[in-house]
Amino acid sequence: MKWLVFLLALVAACDRGRKAVAPPPAEHTGPIEWVADDWAEALQRARREKKPILVDAWAKWCHSCLSMQAFVFSDPSMKAVADRFVWAAVDYEALDNAAVVDKFPAALFPTYLVVDAETETVAARWLGSASPAQFRAFLADGERAAQLEHAGELPASDPLSWLIKGDRAAAAGRHEEAVGHYAKALSVAPADWPRRPDVLVSQIGSLHQVDVGRCVDLGLTAMDQTGRTASASDFAAEAIRCAS
Repeated sequence: MKWLVFLLALVAACDRGRKAVAPPPAEHTGPIEWVADDWAEALQRARREKKPILVDAWAKWCHSCLSMQAFVFSDPSMKAVADRFVWAAVDYEALDNAAVVDKFPAALFPTYLVVDAETETVAARWLGSASPAQFRAFLADGERAAQLEHAGELPASDPLSWLIKGDRAAAAGRHEEAVGHYAKALSVAPADWPRRPDVLVSQIGSLHQVDVGRCVDLGLTAMDQTGRTASASDFAAEAIRCAS
């Protein structure tokens, strides 16, 4: 079953360097009001309303991106979190968005960021697909992380403190540093931490950038920890890319 999952993962999260024939673009619809391809407007609105920004870094050819738009962001359960963020959809291959792409690089599509509007720093990062429940948990963690960090109340014993460090290091291209922070987050977190699967995706994604041997090793040893989640296929896809 594990190897079947690995093979199925070939159609999972989208690598920037491997484009497929573009499907018809999906619309950002549902209970969420999106600011499309206008970072200045999203930033101004977030600062005025004192909300964090959710950045959807996507591309028109990315099937996982379109699936998230069609089936997750449109889910009625997302209405509960719709008003807590300013939602910025950023086409990462549109030339007009070059400044945002430079500020928040993405090697894997889709990438989702919770950004503190006051400092324009990353408070949380998600790579690949998610279920509606997973994504709502990610948003809650991102919101909590930004609030606690502002208040200086995010202790080293909280895995979110290390997750933030990892996400920021990865976003800045410091992937070896990010790998260490993700490992620390996983080590201090309880065994049933619901964020474990997606943090493993972030960890193996950074390992892919710096050491394909360690990337494959992590794929072989940690696959079982991703469970029956949307992150399992994304984790397996990264392991396959390193192995190949």
